[in-house]
Amino acid sequence: MLRKLLLIIMFCSFIIYGEEYIVKKIAFIPYGDKDSEIGFKPSAPEINEDGDTIHVEPGEALSSWDIGIDGKIYLADAVKKVIKVYSPDGKYLRTIGIEQEDQEKKRKVTSSGKEKTLNSYQPSTFYFENDEVKRYSYPFKSYFKFPADVAVDGNGNVYVVPSISANYLMKFSSGGELIEIVDEFGEYGREDIKEIGFDVFSDDLGNVYINFVKKKNGHFTAKINQKGKTVLLEKFGSLDLKGNTYYLKYAYFNEPRVKLDTCAVIIVERAINAGGLDTLSINFHTKFTSYYGKSFWGVDRVGNLYFGDGYIEKYDQQSNLLARISPIGREYYEGYTFKHGLAGMAAVSKIIEDGSIYSVDLCDQGVLVFKRMIKPGTEGRILKPAITDTTKKK
Repeated sequence: MLRKLLLIIMFCSFIIYGEEYIVKKIAFIPYGDKDSEIGFKPSAPEINEDGDTIHVEPGEALSSWDIGIDGKIYLADAVKKVIKVYSPDGKYLRTIGIEQEDQEKKRKVTSSGKEKTLNSYQPSTFYFENDEVKRYSYPFKSYFKFPADVAVDGNGNVYVVPSISANYLMKFSSGGELIEIVDEFGEYGREDIKEIGFDVFSDDLGNVYINFVKKKNGHFTAKINQKGKTVLLEKFGSLDLKGNTYYLKYAYFNEPRVKLDTCAVIIVERAINAGGLDTLSINFHTKFTSYYGKSFWGVDRVGNLYFGDGYIEKYDQQSNLLARISPIGREYYEGYTFKHGLAGMAAVSKIIEDGSIYSVDLCDQGVLVFKRMIKPGTEGRILKPAITDTTKKK
């Protein structure tokens, strides 16, 4: 009897607690005008005709970020219009994107063999002094009108989308030298691409993915591997250690009158490395808004699936909920304040092979980089068992 009781207690503990994570702050990069610091533009209030504040635009600092497989941190500075590179513990290493030559324009041959005119941009920002609006310009020029996205490959090469509406990439060496203007991806050239925007990212194997909007409707995805070879994909997928590729497919809705942006089940298609396809049905314990445009979804090397919508839920392939990973708690922000109510970039950059998760948040003082690590001994523990009831597609 005692043995049965102990087994029940152990089983309940197994169900209740699930996997646990240790949160570690690995870097803090302050705002400021020094080379090592991130530029910052304060929040701007929107005022109605009666003089009342109706909306506050979040302060501007970052437009994108990435972490390389060597742990180096890459921040796209939306104010200084450059890419800042830091060591895994946040020490400043270099700036990428500063125009070294004293000329307004220069021409460079692109990957498609065409010439591209590169413009120089003067980063500047506005500030208040004695109730007057003044402009401050940084003492350099940048390659980027606005660094909309940044990703780094396994060799340390850095790919930057130089403006919001760009239809090409700028590729830099790990030392910051401009290597190439990439405007050809398989059968698609610059004339076929409408824009790239905020959709370039890398995986923890060092591959870089680019999602494009085509001029003649539709999208396509290209992968640039560590050898610099471009492979056209039907869509982006996450890989496990066995080489299987996972794709988001569609959602089921379990209520007849439910809003179309609310789903209870997500279907994931898995392309088997040895050939063939199968599907995984993930029954959510909590309803999410539409999985399209999720802050994050991904697969780790074991094949566990992660879906983010403010927080991240982690499922195994049997649809057991392993963990519900909350945003970074305020207890980890000791010494930092949030007066401006900044919109934190708490999106996931990478899930690395051991299941650790990186994220970034903004505070009043600067940029905080966090790493969540699975607590030893909790790997694979189930928070809630799989939901077994079926639903119908609506």
